[in-house]
Amino acid sequence: MAGFGIIDAIIAIIEMKEEDMNVAGQMGSITLARAVLGGQEAVVRMILDREDADPDHREIEDGRTPLCLAAIAGREGIVKMLLEREGINPNHVDTKYGRTALSWAAIMGHEGVVKMLLDREDIDPDHQDIEAGRTPLSLAATSGREAVVKMLLEREDVNPNHADTKYGRTALSWAAMVGHEGVVKMLLDREGVNPDHRDIEAGRTPLLFAAIGGREAVVKVLLEREDVNPNHADTEHGLTPLSWAALMGHDGVVKILLEREDVKPNKPDTKSGRTPLSWAADTGHEGVVKMLLEREDVNPDQPDTEHGQTPLSWAAVKGHEGVVTMLLEREDVNPDQPDTQSGRTPLSWAAIMGHEGVIKILLEREEVNPDEPYTEYGRTPLSWAAVKGQEGVVKMLLERDDVNPYQPDTKYGMTPLLWGAVKGHEGVVTMLLEREDVNPYHADIESGLTPLSSADIMGHEGVVKILLERSDVVHPSMPDNRNQNPLSLAASEGHCGVTGTLLEQDDADSDKTYYDGQASLSPSAGPGDEFVVEIGSVFARGQSARLGLGLGRMTFCRPVWSVSQHARQERMQDEDVSHCAIQSRPVFFGTCSTCKNQGQLPRSPTQPRPHHQE
Repeated sequence: MAGFGIIDAIIAIIEMKEEDMNVAGQMGSITLARAVLGGQEAVVRMILDREDADPDHREIEDGRTPLCLAAIAGREGIVKMLLEREGINPNHVDTKYGRTALSWAAIMGHEGVVKMLLDREDIDPDHQDIEAGRTPLSLAATSGREAVVKMLLEREDVNPNHADTKYGRTALSWAAMVGHEGVVKMLLDREGVNPDHRDIEAGRTPLLFAAIGGREAVVKVLLEREDVNPNHADTEHGLTPLSWAALMGHDGVVKILLEREDVKPNKPDTKSGRTPLSWAADTGHEGVVKMLLEREDVNPDQPDTEHGQTPLSWAAVKGHEGVVTMLLEREDVNPDQPDTQSGRTPLSWAAIMGHEGVIKILLEREEVNPDEPYTEYGRTPLSWAAVKGQEGVVKMLLERDDVNPYQPDTKYGMTPLLWGAVKGHEGVVTMLLEREDVNPYHADIESGLTPLSSADIMGHEGVVKILLERSDVVHPSMPDNRNQNPLSLAASEGHCGVTGTLLEQDDADSDKTYYDGQASLSPSAGPGDEFVVEIGSVFARGQSARLGLGLGRMTFCRPVWSVSQHARQERMQDEDVSHCAIQSRPVFFGTCSTCKNQGQLPRSPTQPRPHHQE
């Protein structure tokens, strides 16, 4: 007890005749608990000699008794002193964890304290704590206290198969999980120990825990037992020890398990039907993949039952180039095998994820079709790369003579250029427009939107500018297949920048009339029009735009949206739109980004808004 000498302690005790020795008194007076923690045996003895001293008094904070505190600290002399007191209860539990002095001594590995406690006839050596129902043996096994485990296992009243109440794990399961080989051996030597016990949380055996944790020595010890099933799968995921070791990349454990004749190296899990090779390919563990591919009883092209993806497909998804290379060296691996869920090939997956290295490896195989559309949406790898904005992949595919850059998907009729425009991928759009065989006017089959119209609606000003640079083929006033004017679309969507870009074109016609009989930008007298604005004078390109000057109020013409759900991937938030009285550009409610003037009469548009969905 630092700063508190034995003489001072004795004097303090004499002076505290009227004090309660079981609680802290005034001026920080010493208590029995503090004396125990400080290891002051003489002081403890003097306190215990007082008639008012309670040797079983609990702490206020955690409810620990002096015996419990002494067991935690390993104070053997004080433990012996306390146990000699009549009426002391060695099985008192603390209020926080519900553990006895024996449980705490077992955790801390205090062999002398454990021995003294076990010598008591009234001790409960198999007490389960309140927190998780764990016994002293379970706690000692987890902590790797071999000497304590040995003492407890010598007791006939200790059940080595006692499972805790929270996870349903035995002492063997805990020891296997943390890799205490010595404890595992002692437990296995005890007659009646179940070496293949499943816990209640996930149905995992000690071998499964050891395999998951990569505990090679423990795996070896367990596999020496004839009553351990090396193919037992857990109930949560249906993975065997080999599958878990393959997934985690524990090469040593995989090697040990594969040496067993009764281990099934191609056994799929029960939840997703994936083999150990599939898991290793997914996680990119090349060493494990190599070992499994050396086995004749491993199918390198076996698809799982959940997605229908082969190991090659999983490796392509994750971009594991080394694994892809190893799998493609096998003649019995189909490099162009589509999955059964969406019909995507390994190349399609690599294009989606942007794994250029994997794509390069796959394209070296003659059997790989670089223009194969998958079955769910009918998109080619190039289309997918355009959707995701994978510029490197787009460049690689466009260099191929056998890739059609103009091929639309079968569900929406959208070309790679359309997807690039919708998503706002400027680099992709630029590369595709450099191809003479790409039609910049191609519209999708459901909404009739062209690349320019799609970029207008989405507000991708950069893409609009790139498309308009193709003056030989892209006209800012040319309607799409449903006779919708790009200028009108951009204005009605409130895209100030895009509308301005279109108006800056010399050949833009704001008076041109389309399907609804109204001009691109014109007043509308019909009730229910959404984009109502106050307007004074409006100028565009230094000239008076025909926007109903002098009418005081105007609206943009309201397109009749006949667009399906695929027009956007993410719905544009409905935003209050107003019009700046100086600039002929619709702006978001608040301040015009161009002239900084406040817009007037904000109204919330209610007309349907197109969106693109993959």
